[in-house]
Amino acid sequence: MGSRSVRLAKRFSPLMVLIILASAISVACGGSAAPANAQQTQPASSSTEQAVASAIATETGTPVPPQLQTVTQLAPPNPQNGASQPGANPNATLTMSYQQEDFSYDPQVDSEGGVYMQVWSPLLSLTPDNKVAQSGAQSMQVSNGGKTYTFTLRKMMYSDGTPVTASDYAFAMQRVCDPTVAGTYSNVYYDIVGCEAWRSADPAKTSSAQLAQLKQAVQSSIKAIDPNTLQVQLKNPAGYFPYVMTLWMSDPVRPSDVASGKNWWQNTANYIGDGPFKVVSHTPNQQWVLQRNPYFTMGKPGVAQITIKIIQTPATALLAYQKGELDMYDVPNSQFGTVAGDAKLKNQLIELLNPSTQWIELDVADPPFNKLQVRQAFAFAMNRDLFIKQVNDGFGQAATTLLYPGIPGYQTTYQQSYDPAKAKQLLSQAGYPDGKGFPTVNYYFANNNDLSKKVATFWADQFKQILNVNIVPTPMDPVQLGNLVTAKSSQVKMTEFDWYQDYPHAQDWLSLLFADNSGLAPRGWNDPKFNALTDKADALPVGAQSTALYQQADAYLAQNGPALFYDHTTDLMLVQPYVKGYSAKNGQVYGFSFNTTFAIGAIYETQH
Repeated sequence: MGSRSVRLAKRFSPLMVLIILASAISVACGGSAAPANAQQTQPASSSTEQAVASAIATETGTPVPPQLQTVTQLAPPNPQNGASQPGANPNATLTMSYQQEDFSYDPQVDSEGGVYMQVWSPLLSLTPDNKVAQSGAQSMQVSNGGKTYTFTLRKMMYSDGTPVTASDYAFAMQRVCDPTVAGTYSNVYYDIVGCEAWRSADPAKTSSAQLAQLKQAVQSSIKAIDPNTLQVQLKNPAGYFPYVMTLWMSDPVRPSDVASGKNWWQNTANYIGDGPFKVVSHTPNQQWVLQRNPYFTMGKPGVAQITIKIIQTPATALLAYQKGELDMYDVPNSQFGTVAGDAKLKNQLIELLNPSTQWIELDVADPPFNKLQVRQAFAFAMNRDLFIKQVNDGFGQAATTLLYPGIPGYQTTYQQSYDPAKAKQLLSQAGYPDGKGFPTVNYYFANNNDLSKKVATFWADQFKQILNVNIVPTPMDPVQLGNLVTAKSSQVKMTEFDWYQDYPHAQDWLSLLFADNSGLAPRGWNDPKFNALTDKADALPVGAQSTALYQQADAYLAQNGPALFYDHTTDLMLVQPYVKGYSAKNGQVYGFSFNTTFAIGAIYETQH
């Protein structure tokens, strides 16, 4: 993934990696009967709740008894009733900022997360402790050996007063797989029967009859059973699939709203959702204005209006916050030191561990990093705590594995650690005593990113100091570097990489990035043992068994060292003292942006 986002509710996607590389090569109630072979979700008794409440996501990976594997207990929906809180000003305006506009605000096209998060409700949601929760759906049944998901919808209304139906969700989700829509995030739906084949088809080279067949296959696997029941068919069991349904691609856009073509969203009259807010105006490259959706069925949002200003320069945005023109401001890396050094700002600063990891990616296909001892020597030569202090101004947490603390699958059995003596010993055993004979290696970074240069220089100095090897920080045009990384060119022996999770499941990390010859994996890395661990874990529901397998995979990856992990970044948000109702739980998905993604209606302001 790429450089840290400076937008509220912005997050990065797998398909955005290669684009972002250009800046940081761091890259239950109601409803129809369940299917005959599914068990219907029931209100949980105390004993049942203990067994199934964690069936989707917990930090501990509570096991699911075999007889209950087809029952899924969703957490209650996130509160969206900020206006009912004591002291709330019902007429307040919440003012935020984006650094730039998106190329598209179509939720089935965009891959970063934007204003549509306040305008629509995805099928499922996440709680601050990363449990999968109700949203557009109020219950879910899993059947057919984990390959059929059946969702019962809650009563939801669009901002024009019309009801949301299962057909609306089906249509929207089918659009994700449509090659003419050309979504940039479609790959997360490829577990759905027919989706990958249709999305991968070239409309210019595929006959109309073939395209129609591909479309029909997807329509058969994502379909409305009745107005309140949606059913989705998967190719194989995928225990992480409910997390995918928390992403914005399930936002129920309607056929009539997108009928005008690719840029339908530019006409705010078409931008009609079922979420807590509705768009009332958009001035390109200046601002968005949203107001409460009067037909929202899950509570009265805490503010009457949201204004999102487009402020391209961080210095200008920070000044706007200091002058009271912004109520919240997402602090970029470049301003960490400035904010930390200001007593007033520091008092208003919320610091959360980002669900992210940064690492140095190595070419393990060819010398010198095809030798395990060399990779391990470099891992032991990295003083991660010093990096946090000197490069990150003290913010962040040293990363010694791919997974971050708190996500099921994180382990402490094997972690990359700082041990200079062991680093020197391993390099000597690899045939390079005191660095003698070790080839000069270029450490590539994008030449448009000052932080990347600082990072590369720090680690090059570390490797020289500990191992006496010559690692040369080498700037390169970001597009050229991105193309080389995509092609897995042998020219790139060492470069920066980072990842901001899409959803809090180890599959989004271990499997997506490093398993089964992933296009995102380092050159030369396609390990059969690692693949077997992740493949088995991916098919299982969340629980002790899948967690144990992911832990083994995480340890195996750290020990084999195709990537040298060094940092879990910090999410810093400035919030004015009169803004209330937000969650600031360390470990919540997307850091502070959890609030603008899943619980914007809970935020309110007191009089000021």
